[in-house]
Amino acid sequence: MPARSTPLARQLGARISSLRGHVGITQEKFAWTVGLGSKGYMSRIESGERLPSVEVLDQIARALGVEVRDLFIFPDRSDADAAMEAVRLRGASAAIKTIKPEGRRK
Repeated sequence: MPARSTPLARQLGARISSLRGHVGITQEKFAWTVGLGSKGYMSRIESGERLPSVEVLDQIARALGVEVRDLFIFPDRSDADAAMEAVRLRGASAAIKTIKPEGRRK
């Protein structure tokens, strides 16, 4: 029986694809780097047809140089996710600006 694609699986797959694109590695080479043994399996993950195990998510995150939690940040979905992505990309200074915007005192 074929796996059903869920909204979360599609978002996760798109996020992995996007992060892989930022690294600049082909899907085939990435599948090999992660140790999946199959470009087809990586393709099904990125299209949302397959939801990878926690172990595979850990391997994917390591290969992308991110934390597993970063795979579940969907910047286009909410302001909170966009802020978390800014922090991931820009570090602690972005966190401070996100938490305490300029001009606000407290």
